Amino acid sequence: MTSMIHRHKTSEEEELRYLDILKKHFTTVFHEKHPTAMLNLIFNDSYDKILGKNYRKQRISKRKTKKLRDEIVDRLRHKYGRWINLTNFKVKSPNDIRFITNFNRVYRIEGQGKLYGSPSELVCSGIFYTSHCLERFEERADPFLYANVIIALMEAYKTEPTSADNLVGLIMTSDYEYGRWKDFLYLNVGVGVLVLDDLGEIFIAKTFLTPDMLHPEMKWYQPLINENDDREITSFQELINKKSTLIDKPTFIHDSLIESMIKDLKDKIKKEDTLKL
Repeated sequence: MTSMIHRHKTSEEEELRYLDILKKHFTTVFHEKHPTAMLNLIFNDSYDKILGKNYRKQRISKRKTKKLRDEIVDRLRHKYGRWINLTNFKVKSPNDIRFITNFNRVYRIEGQGKLYGSPSELVCSGIFYTSHCLERFEERADPFLYANVIIALMEAYKTEPTSADNLVGLIMTSDYEYGRWKDFLYLNVGVGVLVLDDLGEIFIAKTFLTPDMLHPEMKWYQPLINENDDREITSFQELINKKSTLIDKPTFIHDSLIESMIKDLKDKIKKEDTLKL
């Protein structure tokens, strides 16, 4: 059986550069020294378990395709954590099965557990999430407020997105507003903010705060970018290095919803009053 596995491409040079930066601040190692080889091993073992080592049919049923995918996901999550996902799982033939993982790199930091590299290679590149951050996001962010992001990701990935997927979706659809307070950077993701530790090239998302948890004296900025710039931004560091303008306060989805609801209510009242005249 020959497997074809497609993942986000990251160069060994880039991975080692990130590792060197992390080592300046923490005791850090790769969680998996050879992630592609391990992914192939998990895939092959899962294939043999679900389909058998001597699978001869020309196609795989939908039921067995789902079982195969679920087996791979279970094994990956057992090894890397529950935020690992497979996207665009496609079976062209028993010898041509393709999918993408939603992570680039996973590191282990002494005292902080696993550190997950962002699955996006665009503006999210260089942002790493701690397990604590992902857990606080799950606890504090109301999925109702970002339901449109979840739906869009489900349509694109053909599977339910994890919290790591949802955070990237929120960042990519945000206005890139960021704040500075004390020694940290704060990135507005619409339903709250990520608290980022700036290590130079690498930004560690240490936790997630809701809008009511922010200090009122924080300074907030909006990068001056146009549509063409947006497509060319390849890292979060590049984004915050762009010229920015000071803004009064960040815009959160909750605030936008309330303003929209109030406007709708006023319009309905005005229309009802007009009908009564």
